[in-house]
Order: sequence, then structure tokens, then C-alpha cells
Amino acid sequence: ETGQPKNSTTGESFFTHNYKKGIEFIKKYKNIYFTTPAFVGWGLSGIQKEYPNNVIDTGIDEQHCVTFSSALALNKNKVICYLSSNFLPRSLDQIIDVCLQRIPMVFVITFPGISDGGPTHQGIYTFPMLNMLPNAQIVHPCNLKDYDKWLDIAIESNKTYFIQTPDENVHYSGELEKIIKIKTGNKLTILPIGNLMGKAIKTADKIFDVEVLYIPKLKPLNINLLKEFVIKTKKLLIIEDGFTQSGIGQSIITQLNLKDLKYKIIGVPDRFPIQGSLNEVYDECGLSDENILKVASDLISL
Repeated sequence: ETGQPKNSTTGESFFTHNYKKGIEFIKKYKNIYFTTPAFVGWGLSGIQKEYPNNVIDTGIDEQHCVTFSSALALNKNKVICYLSSNFLPRSLDQIIDVCLQRIPMVFVITFPGISDGGPTHQGIYTFPMLNMLPNAQIVHPCNLKDYDKWLDIAIESNKTYFIQTPDENVHYSGELEKIIKIKTGNKLTILPIGNLMGKAIKTADKIFDVEVLYIPKLKPLNINLLKEFVIKTKKLLIIEDGFTQSGIGQSIITQLNLKDLKYKIIGVPDRFPIQGSLNEVYDECGLSDENILKVASDLISL
């Protein structure tokens, strides 16, 4: 009725944080560039004001931005290319070229996953698209501290990294490992992919003896280590912040290849999401808290 959003987001917190991280990198690396196709206002404007030569806005041209950024990287520069997940599909052909040549650069993917932007502005395509590409390193941290750690790892590596920004800020105890156990249980393993860690924890809190895993690095995935967890519970619920068709969840089930595994994947079904609030879109996709709880309970009772 008022036109105002019902819920605030963590966007401002992330963009303020990203400014501090960018300044830290510029002071550490003299040859670092931040590139973006007209998204300077989303976390780079402060950096650009202080260090205008290190931030390059190529305009609304995702394809050119990726090619230009890869050329900078091939010339021995450190490059972080900021793309909105809504528009990343425009540059898929160029991203394929980057992965094909194993170009060492970092992509920061903003606004990832399911959104309230209607069918035209969704970040639900990135997991299926990037997961199919050889040499792609896909990371989705669940908090800003982990986001920092993965940026440090990625900028020093000789690989192509895609780091999705966290819309959550879920904290846990323990060190960053390949697979982190957030909650311990024996009846069911819940694996959230993307911005759904909070929903996974909320579900586990309502059911006794349920395990929640955190896998920040989604590709390449240590499938043998995951198998050790899943063999114990023999039941796996994957909640995915994107399309289930050809998504990371389906890839995980295929790689696990466990005949006696009972599993369910909840995410965006094979249709475009509705226009509505984020909670309304979650409901339509089967990712409401109530439905996740019901599916988890049904799996346990099998």
C-alpha cells in the first residue's frame, strides 16, 4: 500500500564492509583493479572516490566487462569483477572463455539466489550455469567474516573464483574447513546451498537430532567427505537457493551415488518465480519454514 519494502536487507552492511575490504586490498596490492558493468554504486563508489584509477566502470555491458577484466588479469594484474547475479547470464560466453583459459581472477556475484524482483530479476541461474563449467571455483559464504577469508584465498590463487555475497550473516564456532558441521544429529542431514543457512538451522532447532552442514566451497566439492556424513544418517535434505533442475543439489545426489539414500531437494521448481515479497516467493517455491519442516519430518519418518 505504501510502496515501501516490508523487510530491510543486509545490503548496506555488506557494501560498507566491502568498501573496507577493498581499501585493504589496494594498500596491500598496487596492481589490483575492481571492475563492474555499471554497478559502482553497489559497494565500489567509496573505493572509486579515494582511488579512482583502481575502479573501472565499463558501463552496462557485462560481456565486455568480463573480457576487459580477463585481459587485465592476463597482464599480471589482480582483478575482482563485480557482477549482479541478475545479469550474469548475459556474460556466460565470456565466462566460459575465462574458465577455458584458467585465467586467475575473482568474480564477486552480488544479489545471488531467490529474490523479490519478479521473473526478470532473479539470481537463480548462477548455480546451474557455473556448476557445469570446468575450472570454476564456486563459493558461497554464510557470513561476512567467511566472505573476507575467501576473498583472501581467491586473490592469492591462480584459479578462477566465483564468490557469491552473503545475504545472511550466520555465525558459527570452528575454523573454516571443507565441510563444517553447524549442528550435530543422526536422524537427518540438512544441507543448505546459498542464502538458506538460517532456514536450515531453524528447522533443525525444531526437530531433535538433526544435522546441519555448511559447505562454503560448492565446487569443487569434497564428495567423499560429504558421503561420510550422509552414510551415517542415510537421509539428506538439500534446500537450494536457485533452480533445482540442473542445480548443485542434483549434482551432489548424482556424485554421492548411494542406493539406500533417501533424499529430497527443495528449491525453485521448473518455472519462473512469481512477483511478490521474498517470503511469498519462498512459499511459492516450497521454501517456507513450514514446508521445510514438513519435508524434513517426512524424511525422518521414512
